[in-house]
Amino acid sequence: MEFYLVLTRKLSPAVPRGVAQRHIEDLVRSWEVVPLDGAVILEALRGVIAHGFAPWDAQIWAAARLSRVGSVLSEDFSDGMFAEGVRFANPFVPSFQLASLG
Repeated sequence: MEFYLVLTRKLSPAVPRGVAQRHIEDLVRSWEVVPLDGAVILEALRGVIAHGFAPWDAQIWAAARLSRVGSVLSEDFSDGMFAEGVRFANPFVPSFQLASLG
């Protein structure tokens, strides 16, 4: 949902809603979507305390960490940041290269 908001509200010019939806449909078909459950919420709370993450960012980190996802695309973390096995890449920086995520 955050990706949708960035595409349709933060980019200039904004991506039309239907185009943004098709991009997200492609992503959902291409990658596993990790569910948010009680374990993720508890791990997110630990991330808030241990790493100083904002609560919503901590949920992203916790879902990735518990699912053993090594890389997360997000504009909310510092590009290249690494926390307990999870690396963050900002897909909106000009230097972003999907292939570099390995």
